[in-house]
Amino acid sequence: MIPKGIEKDMDYKLLTSLSEDTRETIESLLRGHNNSHNSGFFAARDLEENSPKPLNVVVYDKSGSVVGGLIAKTQFLWLKVSIMAVAESARQQGIGRRLLEMAEHEAITRGCRHAFLDTLDYQAPDFYRKLGYQIAGKLANWDSHGHTKYLFTKQLSIDSLPRPTDIETSEKSSRCMKSSTRPTYLGS
Repeated sequence: MIPKGIEKDMDYKLLTSLSEDTRETIESLLRGHNNSHNSGFFAARDLEENSPKPLNVVVYDKSGSVVGGLIAKTQFLWLKVSIMAVAESARQQGIGRRLLEMAEHEAITRGCRHAFLDTLDYQAPDFYRKLGYQIAGKLANWDSHGHTKYLFTKQLSIDSLPRPTDIETSEKSSRCMKSSTRPTYLGS
């Protein structure tokens, strides 16, 4: 702790880049603080079995071209979707819904009970609402061009999902493959 009055002896610098040593020192300060307040979580997070696990679902057309996909990870009780996109020409055909359902189902089998994602107002907030996602927060003017970012969460339950009977699971593959005109997930 810095004694009162010593602030005048500090040298503040506004930098555009940091050395690795400086970055590590700053991150270490935060890790130390966080660990002192939530040591159980940080000890569990550092265990190999609790490391984030990729969860990716890809859909291909008849020619084998990617027409959409979902990039996410699971950790502890959470599914965290980073990106979901469907080609313009393939929209309004249920592909986005299917991608998300498949990811949610796999997340539940991994023990997840919650999902998190974000989207901008011109992307898909209504789509996510229709699929049971609730707004957890809004950040107005997120992109400095007038667009709002929505933060969504959803409670995951095996009872709330349709049972995807055509999902194949394989321990040997971690990518989506096409075995028919509908996407088939081969899990990791």
